[in-house]
Amino acid sequence: TVNNAKLHTWWHDSGVMTRSVLQPASVRQSDLYSIQVTNSVDQTYYDSFVYQTIPRNGQGNVLKPNDPSSTTDASDGITIEEAIGMTMSWTSFLYSADVWLKVHRLDNSSIQSDSFVIRPTNLNFTTSISGADLFILVPYDGESKKFSVEFDDNLYDVEPLDSLFIFASPFEDESLVPDETSDNVLIVEEGRISGLDTTQANTVIFKPGVYYATATDYLNLSSTVDWLYFAPGAYVKGAVEYHSNSALVKATGHGVLSGEQYVYQADPTDGFQNHNVNGSPLRMWKGTIPWGQKTTWLINGPTMNSPPFNSMDWYGDQASLSVQCTDYKQVGGFFGQTDGMEAYPGSVYQDIFYHTNDDTIKVYYSDVSISNVLVQKATTAPVIQFGWASRNLSNIQVDNVNIIHSRWNSNGSNPGLIGSNNVYDPSTTSTSAMNSSTADTHSTAQDITFSNIRAEGISGPLMRIYALENFSNITISNVWIEEFGCCTGYEAVGIPESFMPAMTDSSGNNVTVDGFVISNFMVGDEKVTLDTASTVGHL
Repeated sequence: TVNNAKLHTWWHDSGVMTRSVLQPASVRQSDLYSIQVTNSVDQTYYDSFVYQTIPRNGQGNVLKPNDPSSTTDASDGITIEEAIGMTMSWTSFLYSADVWLKVHRLDNSSIQSDSFVIRPTNLNFTTSISGADLFILVPYDGESKKFSVEFDDNLYDVEPLDSLFIFASPFEDESLVPDETSDNVLIVEEGRISGLDTTQANTVIFKPGVYYATATDYLNLSSTVDWLYFAPGAYVKGAVEYHSNSALVKATGHGVLSGEQYVYQADPTDGFQNHNVNGSPLRMWKGTIPWGQKTTWLINGPTMNSPPFNSMDWYGDQASLSVQCTDYKQVGGFFGQTDGMEAYPGSVYQDIFYHTNDDTIKVYYSDVSISNVLVQKATTAPVIQFGWASRNLSNIQVDNVNIIHSRWNSNGSNPGLIGSNNVYDPSTTSTSAMNSSTADTHSTAQDITFSNIRAEGISGPLMRIYALENFSNITISNVWIEEFGCCTGYEAVGIPESFMPAMTDSSGNNVTVDGFVISNFMVGDEKVTLDTASTVGHL
């Protein structure tokens, strides 16, 4: 490995190549790929650790932590992934100049010039083949680069059986790296995590190494802690809950926070057993905002692996919280209900990778900007979601979204690039999908733009939108869908079909829709017009 002004890679001596449950102090290492990186004149290649995540983390579908006998047939959102041996590998490094990557397949499968693809396909990276290795030139321009490398002989249908992601990030700004010598800093010792709930420190640092909270514990921070730093090469098994009253709360660094030790919907109030409810299961990121206090959560750099449920929720005065999130990665979102993160009022998200199995880009609040998002989507929910309840929304911009794979398998999975799902009824754990009188005509969603959206491969519909409030000035522009899936099947409406049914409130009053515009919508190489809206665009 190397750590100089141009390149920083890292390694874990505790890496283990296995598809079974890991020991707490071990890190799952890819048994399929190795990566080396160089930007030196003499072409010295340095190892970059390739992580791996697998469905259910080798535990099977179990209800109780550390109890392999507690198997169940209850759905955890995983359908075929474990049975077909699906995996996801990734490597991360920091750089400040152009680099060459050397990708090697550990099963010695050959690589030909026409046997791989880099997604998103509009990156147009320079590549070459030498021997059994693929070389990729990754340019440096001050922005992070996130992409997938896929091989034609390693596909399940059209999706990679064994995904490989590269996360190349600029070096950290000094303001995002805490001073280890400060009096208010706690440097956590490697191994079993303890003492975070009683520390008087403001900043907690995880240096390179492996840390774990076990399957029945988590990082329950004391009220003084307002900054977590995950150094490059830190691998932290656990989930985070803040209790700080600070106006600025942070999580920075290019280490990993992993939920791999937890069962699906692990509930801390019930011994971390599986609990099929919404409120109490563990979130990977959680906190509570004091009422009336404007608070910012700044998050830059971390990779979050294998969430056991919703990835992030804050409580208390949510309207007073804004999130400033950059260069964030979510991998291993195989379980159901593994959403993307919430964008509270005034939030800005930039340069994000999401692997999710539920709502991905969630825009439930106003004055939000989300841009440069790479998505690999599993079977459930739309990519962009602004429904589930009637809301007053305004000034929302979602721009430059690349969906490299999506795998909706039914209308019940709420497919779509853009969605506003009907009102959610927690008493029945269902949506009122057939009810067209659930709107609130006193609420309005206005001045919203969804732009520059690309969906590679087979896609679901452009949109499925229940207007749960009045709509004004909503624009969907510059959308490209490579191709739709098959429209036939047992369901009356094909999965590629978009719709926006007329909605009323409970008294029969219609919502109003004004200035709802779809412009420059392409399917393959054909532009969707009014004449071809239903045939080409499935609108």
